[in-house]
Amino acid sequence: MRIYSGFRDRLWRHRQLIGIVFFALIGIGIGVFAALVYDLPDITPLEDYSDPKWQLPSKVYDGNNVMFAEFFQEKREIVQLSDLPRHVSEAFLAAEDRRFYLHRGIDFLGITRAMAKNLRAGRVVEGGSTITQQLAKVLFLSSERKFARKIREALLAVRIERRFSKNEILERYLNTIYLGEGAYGVEAAAQIYFQKHAKDLTLGESAMLASLPRLPFHYNPYRFPEAAKTRQTYVLNSMSREGYIGDTELAPAQEEFWRGFDVHRLTIQERRGQMRAVRAPFFAEVVRQYLGERYGYDEVYKGGLEVKTTLDITMQEAAEQILRRHLAHWDEIKRKEREAAGRPPKPPLQGALVAIHVKTGEVRALVGGNEWSVNNQFNRATQAIRQPGSAFKPFVYITALENGLTQSDKLMDAPAIYQHTRPGEYWTPENYDQEYHGEVTLRTALMHSLNVATVKLMEKITAKKVIDTVRRFGVTSKLEPFWALALGSYDMNLLELTSAYSAMANGGIRHDPLLVLQVFDREGALLEEGVPVESEATSPAIAYLITNMLKTVVQEGTGSYIGKNLGRPAAGKTGTTNDFKDAWFIGFTPELACGIWVGYDDHTLSIGSRMSGGVVVAPIWTEFMQAACANTPATDFAVPPGVRFASVCSQTGELATEFCPKPRSAAFLVGTEPTVYCHEHRGPGN
Repeated sequence: MRIYSGFRDRLWRHRQLIGIVFFALIGIGIGVFAALVYDLPDITPLEDYSDPKWQLPSKVYDGNNVMFAEFFQEKREIVQLSDLPRHVSEAFLAAEDRRFYLHRGIDFLGITRAMAKNLRAGRVVEGGSTITQQLAKVLFLSSERKFARKIREALLAVRIERRFSKNEILERYLNTIYLGEGAYGVEAAAQIYFQKHAKDLTLGESAMLASLPRLPFHYNPYRFPEAAKTRQTYVLNSMSREGYIGDTELAPAQEEFWRGFDVHRLTIQERRGQMRAVRAPFFAEVVRQYLGERYGYDEVYKGGLEVKTTLDITMQEAAEQILRRHLAHWDEIKRKEREAAGRPPKPPLQGALVAIHVKTGEVRALVGGNEWSVNNQFNRATQAIRQPGSAFKPFVYITALENGLTQSDKLMDAPAIYQHTRPGEYWTPENYDQEYHGEVTLRTALMHSLNVATVKLMEKITAKKVIDTVRRFGVTSKLEPFWALALGSYDMNLLELTSAYSAMANGGIRHDPLLVLQVFDREGALLEEGVPVESEATSPAIAYLITNMLKTVVQEGTGSYIGKNLGRPAAGKTGTTNDFKDAWFIGFTPELACGIWVGYDDHTLSIGSRMSGGVVVAPIWTEFMQAACANTPATDFAVPPGVRFASVCSQTGELATEFCPKPRSAAFLVGTEPTVYCHEHRGPGN
């Protein structure tokens, strides 16, 4: 009694101090609580999916609305709860929050049960967070393991429960939860893991996805199938205990899932390597860079843009397959040759292809290499700059036609020496076959790609005028007025060169290459509409004259493989650089221009002796154009006003007589056609 009395007396004497401490502790508690509550995040983003808080992938479509690529950091697809089979939501409820419809955001009974299980196991085997708490953490808080974060998570969960219905919360959770492999939400996960929509998930697949939230990597069926199967069994048993499924449904659900597992395994491994560009990766990468520069990469990866492009996915995939097959064919030939000679193999041969609709400038196909991979993402259609060789020559001849010459005018194909750019040094151009042909017409010089005659032609019209012409056709690469310009000895890329050729097919009207037609934001508002930007590169008549000359290249000249095999009117030019390092063919039909380059990334390597554009590239070009134009009727190039045809001798360029061995129909500006009959073929005695 005395002890108790003494203790009471001491309390009484220190009552003032105790009171101060007591109220101080209450104040600190209130302060801490107020601090935690004060800056709680606004939960308004949960009201609808238009808020930027919901990171959505940007989707890219071809001209026929076929989606071929996505850009994202969080792969998320929004799905309505009403569109899902019941077993999807029931699987997640059984695995993550069986009392979801009974609590108000915090499940104290569930927390107690989880603590008891964890104490018995000596480790964390079950969490106490409700689905509402998980939603609050994923959308609004960090994942740091701190007591303060858990308090804020619980407070947010209560707020969410007061503002939204249970079904609204469950739907947002199913669209939010991370399920591994870059997938956020059940729709994205269904597509990545099983290549189907969430509305089509089976019971076994739903249980597998519901196994993932706690440890997505560890329970990934493609990485750890045994652990995944054990966790899936747990989810199915939980569904049975909760009365969602009958006991007899468990075994068949698992059996059906694992029976088809190997098929899923192959598919997911392919998809994981190309997550951002499912198809047409080189084209998609050009679009990604364009969108990133225009809208910012944050918007590209999170903003849910809808992008319609000029791509024709059927044409694109034909281009990829045809190019890859031909490159593999030449690689195999070269491998055997070098193996027989006891020499080490060369790296894989590379190639690039661009196809452009000539009336609009819309890029229908773009391939930047023989195959897209982690180690092969360099785009040889847009990033590589190589010498086009003789594929540049048409611009020399266009300049000549614009300056009053005709395809029947004469050039002297004979040895010539030119002052080099360095004093005291000289340059001597040579023809491909190292032979000279004497006096030839412009038509013959272009048809057979005679180097010396072309240099002499540029000497007559000046290099400066040739550069002016090329600039009008949209080539922006660095060019200098030296003799080698006539032979394409300056670097440029495939896209700009193909675009320049498309203007020849389009009556001299050039369009900037166009890849993006429309861009919409996540709510469907139009942000951008691509409009063809056109300019006059040359007159319709001159465009037709060069086309008429380039038709002879594929009919009788260096591209004759095309004329023999394509089966429709076409025009174009081969290109081969020194030592056969680069092989080109750029050409067009009335509807489509296509350019192809083949070579090695190491520009010091030769493709091989006699491996010219006509040998290597012409067959690729022919096969692609046959596929690309399969549904387009074969038509010839329209003749514009101001053009007249004359039958000329293919050797002299003069009006053909009945004795000329190879008369040809040639196009001229009205008033410039030949007036003199062939002096070499006038019959017996003449």
